[in-house]
Amino acid sequence: MEFRRKADMGLHAPFLFFIFLVFVHFSHAANSSSGENPCPKLLLKSVVENHGKGEKTPGGFSRTRTLLEYLRIFPTEVGEKIYALGGDATILEAGSGEAVAAEQMLQSGIDALVSEELALFKRDGAQWELALDKAEILRKIGNKPMRDRPKIIAVSKEMERKLDVSPYQGKLDLVTGRFFEDIPSSELGHPKLILDPIGVMSYTTHPSEVLRKYLEILASDGEIYLWMDGSRIDINYRREYTLDDGVRAMKSLNSTPANHFRWIVNLDGKRDVYFFDWLLSLNQPGLEVKELQTKMLLSFNQEGQRFLRENRYTTFRIRKTGKAEIKIPELELVKVDAFMNPPSRTFKVVQPEPGHH
Repeated sequence: MEFRRKADMGLHAPFLFFIFLVFVHFSHAANSSSGENPCPKLLLKSVVENHGKGEKTPGGFSRTRTLLEYLRIFPTEVGEKIYALGGDATILEAGSGEAVAAEQMLQSGIDALVSEELALFKRDGAQWELALDKAEILRKIGNKPMRDRPKIIAVSKEMERKLDVSPYQGKLDLVTGRFFEDIPSSELGHPKLILDPIGVMSYTTHPSEVLRKYLEILASDGEIYLWMDGSRIDINYRREYTLDDGVRAMKSLNSTPANHFRWIVNLDGKRDVYFFDWLLSLNQPGLEVKELQTKMLLSFNQEGQRFLRENRYTTFRIRKTGKAEIKIPELELVKVDAFMNPPSRTFKVVQPEPGHH
């Protein structure tokens, strides 16, 4: 009798295991549909590896932004710095996609981009100042001799196009196939300018580690410019500010907040602040974090009527200002919702253990 019970269990074991797998599958699906994610780090990495493509974001994220697009969203000073840096300097583009903008920084006679911006000027008089400004800096960059241009290091998790770097005389390096956190600092040079336009910081699972690495490799007189998707704010977008222990907490009065209002940092288990405000709270001796605004006035016709709209783009400029030790609190990723690009992320500040600083 005992032998028969054991034999029956052996026959039913595969069936029971199958039932277990089905239960796990549907439990995972239920968690995903409710917004809960049992492994946010793996989800976020899979988003990057899949180029942001998903059921609700079939187009994925942009991988072919041009230098012209960078100049439109970044403050004017960024274009001037790209032009002013000499042959002994390095620019790191963190999250360069297909490295289109990186290559254009080294191309000569970028007439097509200039023509595109001037066409915008002719079509829309409301943008004349912006258009002429961008066209002029593009022309200056395109006319600079190759030997006098900075070296460009373009970091991309994956590149689909085959880019021949030989015409750029050693001025263009591609660092691909790895997440930024896994790339040795020795491969990233000592850049005077780090550009992160909807790049590494917008998708990383370890923002504290990324920022520390940026500061580690940054030249002593260098600068970091972060532009994170969702930092565009309509002129009608209203915000209230309150101060809480030196950290500005923002409450949106708009029913559909911009992306950066979806990135949350929990400070101590009780207080939540927006990620941008966490960045601003990092100001300290030796480190300057400043919020810069770029405005773009758009005009368009709809059903025979002319409308004006002003977009404001927020860039964060980060500089080392001395030799003081810089402290970046550790953030841990606790939740991801990948319903749009970049995904919503929630972090918590990891409190140091007693006796550790």
